[in-house]
Amino acid sequence: MSYKEKISKEQTKQSKYSPGLIELDEIVARVLFSPKHYHNGEILPTAFSPAIFKGLSVLRKKYNFCECLSRTIEILEKDGKNEYCGYAYANVKDIKNIIENNYRIFYLLDSATKDRIGHADIYPIKIKEIRLPRKALNNYIRLKISEVFKIYILKIESAKQTM
Repeated sequence: MSYKEKISKEQTKQSKYSPGLIELDEIVARVLFSPKHYHNGEILPTAFSPAIFKGLSVLRKKYNFCECLSRTIEILEKDGKNEYCGYAYANVKDIKNIIENNYRIFYLLDSATKDRIGHADIYPIKIKEIRLPRKALNNYIRLKISEVFKIYILKIESAKQTM
């Protein structure tokens, strides 16, 4: 899929459960399930690896955030391998303003589900103009997305109290 095709997908609903297209003034949150995802108040690139390459799952704070967060925690803790640690959030505008050689590096798609209408995904656009070896490019992509997710809220007694 071309750069233009990826960017244009943002302008169409991707799910029948979608409450609407993702807007520039929205905030999205990345749920954290490992203490290795943050250090000294900063979100580390590991919080976005390897998920960023398959679609980085985020929640839109505008739509049933507490309910979507609780459901996400329930889903991811189900197998006993994950434990909720908190979440980080960023402005959609900041994500879309990550630009290299006049090209955006990320695009966002709503991926609402019946029980999580505020779900969305962030995808990288692997731009040919970024002249880096594949591994270095992947590290660069993780670094760039981690830079906009600066604010995080650590685990509080329950997910419903995080708002």
